[in-house]
Amino acid sequence: MIDERTDQRTAPAPSSDEGPVSPTPIRAFLVVGCVMAIVIAATVASLVVPQTARPAPLPQPPRELVALAQPFAVHLSWSPPRTGAVNTFVVVRDGRQLATVRAHSYVDRTVDPGVTYHYSVESLGSDGEVSIPVVVQQRPPVPPASTSEVDGVFDVRLRVEQSSGVRLRTQSPTERWQLTPPCSQGAECGRVRLQDLVYPSVAGPVAVVGGSYRGMVGGYHGFTCGSPPARVRSLMRVSFVPTEAGVVDGSWRATRLQGTMREVASAASGTCSTARILYSFTATLRS
Repeated sequence: MIDERTDQRTAPAPSSDEGPVSPTPIRAFLVVGCVMAIVIAATVASLVVPQTARPAPLPQPPRELVALAQPFAVHLSWSPPRTGAVNTFVVVRDGRQLATVRAHSYVDRTVDPGVTYHYSVESLGSDGEVSIPVVVQQRPPVPPASTSEVDGVFDVRLRVEQSSGVRLRTQSPTERWQLTPPCSQGAECGRVRLQDLVYPSVAGPVAVVGGSYRGMVGGYHGFTCGSPPARVRSLMRVSFVPTEAGVVDGSWRATRLQGTMREVASAASGTCSTARILYSFTATLRS
């Protein structure tokens, strides 16, 4: 009989003089292969990583930028950079590009009087690079109202200063005038045509004389005389000057007029007295 609880069947221990176990040929091959793979991967990576290109130098900026203003134009001029082959320039106003030019000047004709504008000019390189900008600001001057164009429909507020020979219904009549220059140069035309839109028969030319407008217009201005009432024709000497102006549809146009009108109304019948009225008036351009 055998007691299996004490039957320890263990492998005999190696003798101490056998030394360490040598690696097998397969294990050595795997180690060498891993090392070679790492070396090859590092070499390939060094070949495919692109080299960082050096940025092209920016062109030199233009020099001596100067801005000169007229009421409806700003003239820009500058000198090219001292170094570098630059023959194209970019003109910018208030952050918006206006033009790309080869000249050393530019005229901006899209400005209004009394508005401040900020300009910059940049050199443009052959590869599209732009230089640092040179900047300047300019405010076109506001021309006097006397140089404005008188054109448009005006609401007219009359005030009676003197009167004789007539019984007036009101001391502050209102009218509406159409003032039209015969040419597109405004005050340079030398005259305007006055057409009364309330009393259509009243019309006539008004000439520019020494900065003011003067003329004689005639027609039926609402006066009657006799029984039955008959219309009485009037002659009116009109004189006015523009006192305020503004930009209207791109033109420097009068927005307010101030003047006088002397009216004489004579009836053909001797039973009617001659009416004489002196008015002062202001006229405002309808928007």
